[in-house]
Amino acid sequence: MKKYLFLSFVIIIGVYFIGCAASRPKKTAPQKKGGVNEVMEIQSKKEKQKAKNTAEEDEVLKLLGITPEEKKKAEATDTTSVVAEQKQLKAKIAQLEQELNSKNSEVGQLQTEMKAKENKLKKLEDMLISLKSNQQSSSYGESARPTKAQPARSTFKAKYEKVLQLYEKRQYKTAIQKFRQLLQENPNTSLSDNCQYWIGESYYSLGQYNQAIVEFEKVFTFPNSNKEDAAQLKIGMSYMKLGNKKRAADAFNTLIERYPKSEYIPLAKRLLNRL
Repeated sequence: MKKYLFLSFVIIIGVYFIGCAASRPKKTAPQKKGGVNEVMEIQSKKEKQKAKNTAEEDEVLKLLGITPEEKKKAEATDTTSVVAEQKQLKAKIAQLEQELNSKNSEVGQLQTEMKAKENKLKKLEDMLISLKSNQQSSSYGESARPTKAQPARSTFKAKYEKVLQLYEKRQYKTAIQKFRQLLQENPNTSLSDNCQYWIGESYYSLGQYNQAIVEFEKVFTFPNSNKEDAAQLKIGMSYMKLGNKKRAADAFNTLIERYPKSEYIPLAKRLLNRL
């Protein structure tokens, strides 16, 4: 009896597991298999298309009389040619850059040399103006000096020339002081306007251009002065030093219009061209 019950139990358990197995969902392997087939089909189509294109290309080359070997050789030659051209272009660019740097260096050097020459020319022009003014002062003092009261005027001229030497020695501050003393002693001599002019020149040489302009303008207060054109020129040059191109141009144009026979007109025109 017990044996019969045990067998019945085993049979029931077996039936149960068989039923569970039968009720499980089916695997999706067929779907996966179908996806792989699709990929393989697409790949196959691509290969067929590629083969077709290759065949068409070979047919065209055949019509042109070009063999596959010649095609491969031409492709290799083209690649080599492109690489060679790229190398040549890079070398040419490097060469041009080097030449450009060299030219820039030369231009910079020329600009430096030109600037130095311009500064030297300006200094020479200033010296020339000073020398001419000095010569005019000496000749004017001798020719305009009257015969009467000659000892007093000779004394003034001697003092004037002594102070002028201070200017020529670049002792500008002392020269300014001494020229002012001479003007206080006698503001009405033939050399008084020259004293005033050299006061302006001294301030100009000191780089005090605003004060130089003030002093040069005082030259015009002396009647019949022989330093007016020189003072007008230096006013323009002082404005140039200050960077005021408009007033500098006005001063040079005034010199040209007011003193058409002045020896400083050529210089004034050259300075105008620099503005």
